Parts: sequence; structure tokens; C-alpha cells
Amino acid sequence: MDGLCKKGRANEALKQWDVMEGHGLEPTDFTFSILLNCLCHASRIAYAIHLLEWSASSKCHAGAVAYNTVMSRLCEMGRWKRVLKLLTDMIKRGVTPNTRAFNIVIRALCSGGKLSIARGVVRNPGVSANVVTYNTLIHYWFHYCRDLHEVWRLISDMAAEKIAPDEVTCTTIVHGLCRDGKYDTATRNY
Repeated sequence: MDGLCKKGRANEALKQWDVMEGHGLEPTDFTFSILLNCLCHASRIAYAIHLLEWSASSKCHAGAVAYNTVMSRLCEMGRWKRVLKLLTDMIKRGVTPNTRAFNIVIRALCSGGKLSIARGVVRNPGVSANVVTYNTLIHYWFHYCRDLHEVWRLISDMAAEKIAPDEVTCTTIVHGLCRDGKYDTATRNY
């Protein structure tokens, strides 16, 4: 199945999956992940979601990585509402979202222009934010709102959480400030 998926032959991989099931073979978590990834790359997202739902009642359990694969593809497609639903389903099924899962959700919300909702997600106590989380928020806050006060609040939150800014953080801020004509602020602070 891995070979078929690597060659982009999703339909044949699905047939192989059916043959395995027909012979009473339970797919491993590894096989499951391979097929999910293949389906997402082939834009067969509805079937990938169906497999996630199927896994809830099988011996093959979808973990955070499997959900992240599907949520990431949905994010690329601009389907932020579906990303949120999958996150909710994931939690209901007892799968603990990792930082990558939250970053995918934040990116989906931000790219959909839902910055306030994304900000609310980050403020949730169970969310483990990292520098990527904040870089995403800062980028989109400059892109959509050009709200310098909120950007400074985000940077302050990073410091409070002991998350150090990286090169991407600084570049994003300098770019946003310069785009808004705030060259003095950019050169003074960075």
C-alpha cells in the first residue's frame, strides 16, 4: 500500500485496503496513517474524514498525527469550520491534541480572517502555544488588521509565557511595521 500511495495511486490503495478488510486483516496504525496521507494529497478529503470516523469503532485508532494530517489539508483548502469540527471530534474521542494540532487550528482560523476566535483559542488553558503559534497570529494580525497594539499584546503574552521570539517573529514584525510606514519603530526596536 505504501508503494501505491507514494506513486499517488489513491484508488488502488483504497482497493488494497478493501482487500485487507475482506480477508479479516486489521490495518495497523502505520498503514492507516499512510492511507490518510495519500488521500489528503489526492484531495480525497471526504474519504479521509470517513476513515477517521471509522477508526473510532475499530482496533486501529487515529492519533493526533492522523488528525493533524487531515486538519492540515483542510486548512490548505480554507475549510476552517471543518478544522474546528475535527478538533472537537478529536477531543470527544479521547485523542489529546498536540501543539501542532492547535497551530493548524490557529492557522485555519487566521487564514479565514477569524483572528479574534484564534486569539480566544490561544488563551484557553489547555492550549500549549509555542513560537509558531504566535508567529502565525502576529503575521495575520498585521496582514488583516494592521493593529499594532494587538501585535504588542501578543509579544507581551509571548514574554509572559516565556516563549522567545525567533528570526521569523522579528522579520514578521519588521515587515509589518515597514509596510505600515513605521520605519522608525522598526529600526528602533529591531
